[in-house]
Amino acid sequence: DLPPGVVVQRRTDGEQAFLFVQNFTGQVQQLSLPAGLSDLIDGSVVGESLVLAPWGCRVLSVPLTEGTR
Repeated sequence: DLPPGVVVQRRTDGEQAFLFVQNFTGQVQQLSLPAGLSDLIDGSVVGESLVLAPWGCRVLSVPLTEGTR
């Protein structure tokens, strides 16, 4: 479950999945994510917990596998 005010949209290009994670609140929000995601802005690897700043946005990616296409 996502915290109130947090939205995740998923898009793919056939090779990778892209997750657009947006916090539409003025509060810090924390959410759980699957392992293996990379931040497209700074190149960091994201752990299983993501902290979003107030009004924050993160763009994450993960390579697609046969089972996730």
